[in-house]
Amino acid sequence: MKKIMILAMLLVSITCFGQAPVSYSKVLQCEGTDADDAYQRAELWLINTFSSPNKNVQMRDKESKTLVVKAATVFKSQKGNAGDINGYISYTLNLFFKDGRFKVDMIDLEHSGKKGTYNFGTLYDVEEPNVSIPFASKKWKSEIYYEMKTTAAVEFETICAILEKVVAKKIQSQDDNW
Repeated sequence: MKKIMILAMLLVSITCFGQAPVSYSKVLQCEGTDADDAYQRAELWLINTFSSPNKNVQMRDKESKTLVVKAATVFKSQKGNAGDINGYISYTLNLFFKDGRFKVDMIDLEHSGKKGTYNFGTLYDVEEPNVSIPFASKKWKSEIYYEMKTTAAVEFETICAILEKVVAKKIQSQDDNW
């Protein structure tokens, strides 16, 4: 009985106070492209894009047509007084391919400040972050947090636009007369 009560209280607290991590997901069409070709084009783009593809590309599964990539984008606040907040937003990209379409998921978004001074940590779908910064108002922290989520959203849309072009573009076969 005691275990059931604890479990019930835990579920209520998660429901009432739970925060969903920020994530983005989009299914993109690539008419006339089969899953194998789409997978190979995206994999080639990843290899050419990242300076250390063996570090960034966490999983390549040709059978299930899945790629998992760890990456980061630079975060630089537009506020002049956010120097130590500037840093990186790291994330995981999951790419899934099927004939004629593919899915892009951006998950595990996490902020790391310059030199680890102020880390907002995992980005949640809330207006006010749960971070302690001396002398910072709630409004200021909320504005910075909004900037972080906007930076992540722009990065996601940029990646989707690039992948959409890359997957749709056929790889030119090498000619013997080059």
